[in-house]
Amino acid sequence: MSSRTTPYDVERVPKYPDALQIYRISASKFYQVRLFVERKYVRRSTKCVEKADAIEFAKKFYDEIRIAERLDFAIHADTFAACANHLINRQQDAWSQHLHLSSWCEHRLSV
Repeated sequence: MSSRTTPYDVERVPKYPDALQIYRISASKFYQVRLFVERKYVRRSTKCVEKADAIEFAKKFYDEIRIAERLDFAIHADTFAACANHLINRQQDAWSQHLHLSSWCEHRLSV
C-alpha cells in the first residue's frame, strides 16, 4: 500500500552525485529534493512544479549542504546525538571558563 509521502518519479540530478535526487509525492504538487548525508536523508520541498526549476533548486540545496559540512554546521541538528553533543560542548566550555576564572582569582589573591 502506497503512502501519501512515498516518493515516486525519483530522478538523480544530472552531473551531481547519485545521492542528490528530486522526486514527487502524492501529498504535494511540488517536487521534493533529498540528499543522503551522514547516513541519513536531508529532505526539502522545492516549491517548484516545473522539473527544470526543481533541478536548479536541488543544485543550490546541494551547495548549501556541502558548505554547511565544510563549515562544520550541524546538518541533522534535531537528532538526539546532535543535541547531546551540543550539551556536552557547552558543559565543557563552562567548566574550562570556571577553571580559568578560578586560576585568575588565585593569581590576583597572591599578588
